[in-house]
Amino acid sequence: HQVIATGFKSFTDVCSNAENKWSSIKIYDIHNNNVSKNYEINATFGKVNIAKRDITVGTYDLEKVYDGISWSDDRIIVTNLVSGHEVKCTDFKTFVNCCEEINTCTIKVLNGSVDVTDNYNITEAFGNVVITKRNIEITTYDHEKEYDGIKFFKNASPLYEITSGSLATGEILTDIEYGNDDTS
Repeated sequence: HQVIATGFKSFTDVCSNAENKWSSIKIYDIHNNNVSKNYEINATFGKVNIAKRDITVGTYDLEKVYDGISWSDDRIIVTNLVSGHEVKCTDFKTFVNCCEEINTCTIKVLNGSVDVTDNYNITEAFGNVVITKRNIEITTYDHEKEYDGIKFFKNASPLYEITSGSLATGEILTDIEYGNDDTS
């Protein structure tokens, strides 16, 4: 005799103790005659367990000197992803000023247009972003004048220059606060 079970449920997503059932079972003799009515079928269904897949999604470590330009890095590193699936990361941070931060994003795993993120245990391995201070040297000029009761810096111009390094493109040095405000 030949037993043919049909209508098994297809399991692709994560599940725990799901019954592995059929919807129809038929028994045929050696002449291909359906003899199912001659049997009382008692079924014991197995259990299906599909565990989440472990993957790692990360961003790169980045370091640069402050340049006044807003930027973000949306490159990602993905390991152990199911073939045909795709990781989409959104909400990357944008960086401008000096900082030490983590380059995070919001992670979603897609199979075509279907969100399958819940089928994964995602380990986040986000990179560090370091924007360091830009080095400049400002030198004040030597000045001499005879005492006249007027603040020294009021009429002296220019008082300084950048002698090493540079400001970021589009930035200007407009005001320097000096140590005291007396008239000596």
